[in-house]
Order: sequence, then structure tokens, then C-alpha cells
Amino acid sequence: MTARARYGLAAIVLLAAAAGGLIVWRHGSAPAARTVKVDVYGAQTVASPQQPGIGYGGNSGHMVPPTQATTTEQQSPTDASVVLTTPGGQMRQTAQTLPWERTVTVEPGQQVSVSVHSSRATSLECTITVNGAQRAMQQARAGTLTCRADV
Repeated sequence: MTARARYGLAAIVLLAAAAGGLIVWRHGSAPAARTVKVDVYGAQTVASPQQPGIGYGGNSGHMVPPTQATTTEQQSPTDASVVLTTPGGQMRQTAQTLPWERTVTVEPGQQVSVSVHSSRATSLECTITVNGAQRAMQQARAGTLTCRADV
């Protein structure tokens, strides 16, 4: 083998070793998938009647007919439509009772979003956390809410 051939062979071996080392280095430094948790909360106001009472009024102490009084209380909406969009596709669920939550695994550099609609809700809230750190939070008084986060 001539000196020129030896140098050519040595250069090929050196390039192959460098390429192999680069592939191993890049593979070892690839970011790991991330755990994404999506939480959706909501409330609706419902009027509930109170038990009528007997009231006494007037100067003569006569009985006054009872009146129907109502109070309002917060309940969880049961009509929520939820669409969770990840790089892997969409998950649609209807007639959901809030709160609603899902945990998915997503590769870094991707986006996750959730859209919620409720005709009964008087408030909606969404949070998205990635590996335990909050990345997005949105609130709406009623209707529809969309929340997005980059992973």
C-alpha cells in the first residue's frame, strides 16, 4: 500500500469515527419528553329556593304571608365540551363535569392547547403545567375558553 493510500484510508477512518462520535453525542443530548398536565375548572350559579318562613309585620302584629326567597350557590357545570390538542392529535369529550384534567407526554418544542365551552358556566379557568411548572393560565367569565402552551 502506498503512502497516499494509507493517508486516504486513515482520513476515511478518522471521518467515520468523528461522525460516529457526533451521532452518539447528539443522541445523548436529546431533550427528554415532558409531562404536561391540563386542568380545567368551572362554576355555574344556580338559584335554590329557601324554605319560606312566617313573618310578622305591621303595628298590630298580624301574620304576613311567607315569600319565596332564593339564594345562589356555585356548582360545577356538567355540560362542558373539551377539546385537547397535542402533536399526537385531538381528543374531544362532551357532557363533561368540571373540574376536568388530563396528563400527556409531549416532546419539547411542541404546543398543547385546550378549548372548553359551556353554556351553563359563569366562570372558566384553565392551567397547563409542564414538568410541574405552570406555563399557561387563562380565565373567562363564561362561554368559551382556550388555553395554549409551548412545551
